[in-house]
Amino acid sequence: MNMTSSDIAAQFKTYQDRIETVLDHWLPASELSPTRLHESMRYSVLEGGKRVRPLLVYAAGKAMGAAMTAVVSTYRAKSSAREVGKALGFEREQIEEGWLVNRLGNTYSGASPIGLTATLDVAKPGDPIFMCSYGSGAGSDAFVFTVQDRIREVQDLAPKTRWLLEENTIQVEYGEYAKMRRKIRLAGE
Repeated sequence: MNMTSSDIAAQFKTYQDRIETVLDHWLPASELSPTRLHESMRYSVLEGGKRVRPLLVYAAGKAMGAAMTAVVSTYRAKSSAREVGKALGFEREQIEEGWLVNRLGNTYSGASPIGLTATLDVAKPGDPIFMCSYGSGAGSDAFVFTVQDRIREVQDLAPKTRWLLEENTIQVEYGEYAKMRRKIRLAGE
């Protein structure tokens, strides 16, 4: 189906409305204290001219259609990746495999690659994977990958990401961790 420029403009308007609704939902109301800070936050985020990347993310997601199998994102808040995925029209099952913040914490710019590894652990040849990084300095880049037949040859050559996080754990108390990382020094060191 060929889209006219007015069709594209209407579709982008729909995307923009969704984006504005989500942003408005997550930003604190300007009436909340500290009001000046919240007014500034809303102004810097909600003023026009800052929607090209989200529009491109929507367009990439739309181009992949319902066949999309996974969304991998960096995320600050625990539910943020799920909310963004939902706003983009993905089902929870499409997001779950690459969503690791509940097990790993926020790894910032490492969240997308490690989420991608977890997704590739269960991917099948031909699966499209949509990976979008945002927040925490991630640069808001989006990529679409198509899993190749070779995945079957290499999938079991390394331990699975989820297994490493769930089964192969070593629990270290914070004090021990702090000593190992030289955050705490004992007297005489």
